[in-house]
This record gives sequence, structure tokens and C-alpha cells, in this order.
Amino acid sequence: MGAVALVKMTDALIDDYVNWCGLKPDDPMWLRLKEIHLDFWKFCLEGRDLAKVKLATIHDILAGKRDVEKKKVVLKHFYTFLRQTERIEQSEDPVRELAVEDVAG
Repeated sequence: MGAVALVKMTDALIDDYVNWCGLKPDDPMWLRLKEIHLDFWKFCLEGRDLAKVKLATIHDILAGKRDVEKKKVVLKHFYTFLRQTERIEQSEDPVRELAVEDVAG
């Protein structure tokens, strides 16, 4: 078995995610909201291998922040993308058990 590549949150990976989501230019507000939260996560997780991030780290990052539930939703969906595009294994997903409240509205 060969070496596993590090998975880091980069602009290119975020672009892949947005394309995977199928967001269209007519969804500008939702796209901008996702971009804002993804930029937050990119800053907070800079240089880290996303397959090795721990749930406790996610909780530490979120402590005292605004829009926590929206940040969680975006990160959980981003990790879904990582799993479904085979960039990480399910066992490497730190947010699979992260509770998220309804953020509709």
C-alpha cells in the first residue's frame, strides 16, 4: 500500500467542494455564506491534515464563536464531500458524530 496523501483545506479543494455541491451563480447568498464559513475553517485548520483532526479540536475552535451551528453544518458537509470523493475514510472524519441543531431560516 502506497503513502496516503495529506488532505489540507486549500483554495483548490474548496473550489472542488463548491463544484461538487453544484452551487450555481443564481445561489449567490448561499454560496457566499458557505465561502465565509469555509474561509473560517481554512484559517483555523491551516496546514493540518484533515484526516487527522480530532473532534475535540473542532469543539475548541468553535468555543465562543458566532454562528456555531452554521459553521458546523458547513464543516460536516465539507467532510461528507471528502468521504464521498474518497479523499478520506469514514473513520478519519472527526465530525461524523458532531451534533448539529436545525439552522433553517
